[in-house]
Amino acid sequence: MNDETKKKILGKIIQNERKKQGITQDKLSSLIDLDPTNLSRIERGKSFPSFETFCNIVEALKVEPNIFLSYISYDKNKASLIDIELFQNLALLSDNTKIKINELIKTLK
Repeated sequence: MNDETKKKILGKIIQNERKKQGITQDKLSSLIDLDPTNLSRIERGKSFPSFETFCNIVEALKVEPNIFLSYISYDKNKASLIDIELFQNLALLSDNTKIKINELIKTLK
């Protein structure tokens, strides 16, 4: 997995966690004392956050840092951007919708 893919995955995970909690980009930027443009660049996968910014994001969203780092693995084939994006997006859905999607996936196999 190259650095560009890693940036996109980390950004997508941060964005999805923020949205799941109903926090706007402006609000999170304010909470972590970061310019909204810089947070947008991180969420769009254009740049990595500094370690300090990463720690501030973890604290502001009140999540374990391993949630954001779950895509890192010794197995380079373990997860792709689409795998992680799909998993993150599914987490935002209602249980009823997840059941319907699961049924659809079973028919596609």
